[in-house]
Amino acid sequence: MNKYPILAVSLFLLTYIFLASCRNNDAKTTAPTWPITVNPPSSTHARTYALASDASSLYIAGNDNGPGASNYEWRTEKRRLSDGQLITDFGINGVALSPLGGANAPSAIASDSTSLYIAGYDTRYGNAEWRIEKRSLSTGKPVTSPLFGTSGVVADNPGGFNDIPYAAALDSTALYVAGMEGVSSADTQWRIVKRSLTDGSLIAAFGTNGVVTSTTGSNTNEARALVIDLAESALYIVGFESATAADTQWRIEKRNLLDGQLVTAFGTNGVITGGPGKAFAAALDSTALYVAGYDSGIGAVDTQWKIAKYDLTSGAAVAAFGTNGVVAGNPGAAGDAINAIVIDGAGLYAAGYDSVPGNGDTAWRLEKRNATTGALIPAFAANGVYRSSSGEASALTSGAAALYMAGYDTEPGNNGTEWRIEKIAK
Repeated sequence: MNKYPILAVSLFLLTYIFLASCRNNDAKTTAPTWPITVNPPSSTHARTYALASDASSLYIAGNDNGPGASNYEWRTEKRRLSDGQLITDFGINGVALSPLGGANAPSAIASDSTSLYIAGYDTRYGNAEWRIEKRSLSTGKPVTSPLFGTSGVVADNPGGFNDIPYAAALDSTALYVAGMEGVSSADTQWRIVKRSLTDGSLIAAFGTNGVVTSTTGSNTNEARALVIDLAESALYIVGFESATAADTQWRIEKRNLLDGQLVTAFGTNGVITGGPGKAFAAALDSTALYVAGYDSGIGAVDTQWKIAKYDLTSGAAVAAFGTNGVVAGNPGAAGDAINAIVIDGAGLYAAGYDSVPGNGDTAWRLEKRNATTGALIPAFAANGVYRSSSGEASALTSGAAALYMAGYDTEPGNNGTEWRIEKIAK
């Protein structure tokens, strides 16, 4: 006979509450230490390329070569914003894999309230083709009801050469994806598509049967980022064009969301070009477009960070930002570049890498600047600059209280790389 019936009941209730709490938190009771590094078994090449977030979760897309030395599979993870733990209801223990065979990588993520849209490429036909997966936000499974594409995937091999998407964004009805299309083995052109969020079909009223192409230079031309401006009913697409491999410049286009036509009041007939280098990232606030990448004007090897600010309507440089609308910095003596930017209130955050270590090494770099003037905000990190691991930061997103940055580091050594995710206070 139990001498302490009340104590026994109390212990039972406490145990039940504790176990229920564990179930509600994916049965995790300890948090990983930020930064999080992920080096999948058997993988010597693991990199992250894209981030998305909602109120409680972080979605990370990249690849690893777990199946074999030259066999790169897509990898998508779902983690809690609060502590970085994998959310085990997604995929298998928080990870969804697409083992495709060959060299494959996702490049971009966009999300709505129920689904993830992941864009990238596969090489099942020998050359790179566009691939878009639609997965459940909660389970990570391909969305097949209603059916998106074929078994939750839309694949497209338009050029017959290497075709790669780099950016994705969505509005309430459509998914917009931008990248490059191979014209020949040495020539690519911009490609922007508009697809139904429901079934993945091309929306014919946009461009020609859902597709817009821009034939610019006669060498490598890539659209690398896009942002949607609902107030202007417009798409801003940024990237670069090149007449030769050594003659590359920024390119920015503004297009109508409905029909894909250039908005001629912006720049010169809807286009801004100029400035040697490559643009990789874009962001909007209520009045301006911010574009970032690198400037190669000081040398083909010694590239420097560059951020430019443009009026949304006219495309004119906003002179109060930096020097005549441009902020440039050359932290390292070799390659430095910005891969992602985020506008958060009055702050502009730019993430990428610098070559301060020298000897061919690169390191993660994050800057916080005033979105009006472009000046570094000294209260952030060390005089406005946060530097981290070896490697490269590829993606950036903002939560309510923190920034989340992802990319890869080279800690495994011997040319090996691993996923790296960091949480940084604003």
